[in-house]
Order: sequence, then structure tokens, then C-alpha cells
Amino acid sequence: MEKMIRDVEGNFFKADVSNLNDITVLAAGYIITPDGEFIGIEDDEDHGDKFSCYLREYLKDNRFVGLITFDAALYLTQLGHIVYFGIKMEDMSGVYFQKSGSTKGLAVLYLPDDLDVITSEQKQAVVKLLNTNKSIFGNHPIIELDSCTLPNLNPISEEELREFCNCFKEDRTR
Repeated sequence: MEKMIRDVEGNFFKADVSNLNDITVLAAGYIITPDGEFIGIEDDEDHGDKFSCYLREYLKDNRFVGLITFDAALYLTQLGHIVYFGIKMEDMSGVYFQKSGSTKGLAVLYLPDDLDVITSEQKQAVVKLLNTNKSIFGNHPIIELDSCTLPNLNPISEEELREFCNCFKEDRTR
């Protein structure tokens, strides 16, 4: 759905944001804005292209064209955004899944190195996303989800992330 969101200068621009009821760890990816909005990446979209398009609008700078995914994610985290990058099982080699035991795929949540820039809206958004990583058939996650900061790649466990967001782990059986 289209919604007006703020750019880096605080002015509004139209962006296609995801409906909060449709947020899932099975998505191809998201940009979580400082206002806690989810900008979704569709299965058939290139992450780098979508991130570049968002950066052009957010920064009002047309130089952001065709960035590779990691570079674009790095820019976004340096601007205080959180980036979710999902990879479905069918897009990965079978060797990885033999080792991981994951049933659907894996994902990485990239956060800024300076965790102090993360807003309360983003913390709520992260918890909403984390809470979708549960199977309806038992007390286990759907995907393997790793979290780390950019650019230093400092790992953050789910428990540490939930504690940082001032939330307790929900009962996964609900």
C-alpha cells in the first residue's frame, strides 16, 4: 500500500509500504525505516535494485543506481535503517540445508553498528518480525535467522536482540 513516509530531511514522499498484518520472516526482504515502516522486497525483485531505488527517494540523490545488495544495505544501516534479507530454501544449495536443519530458508537482519540510533518504532517492528518466526506445528523457528551489525558484522543473538528491544520472548506455541 502506498503511504507517505519521511525522507532524510523530514519531508514526505510516497513509498510502497507493507501492511503490518502481512509481515513475515518468509518475505524476500524488508527495509525497516526509522519510523518503523516496512518497505517490502518481492520475490522477483533484486534486493540491490530495490534498496537503490529507496535510497534515491530517501536521499533525493539520483546517484544511487544499481548498487549491489551488500553496499546498499551498508548505506541503509549507516542512515539508521534496519535491513532484513531473506533467502528461501529453493534458492540455496542443498549442502547448506543438510548442515543447518532449516526447513524454509535463512535470513539476516542487519542493524546499524551504533545501536543507539535505532528508534523505538524500529524496535517494535523488529519484534513484530521476530514473532513471525515460529512454526504452527511445534515450538521451533521456521527459518534460521541471524542478526548482526554493519559494517563490523558483530553478531547479535535473538535473545540479545529481544532484550535490546525491551521485549521478552513470546510463547512460540501461540
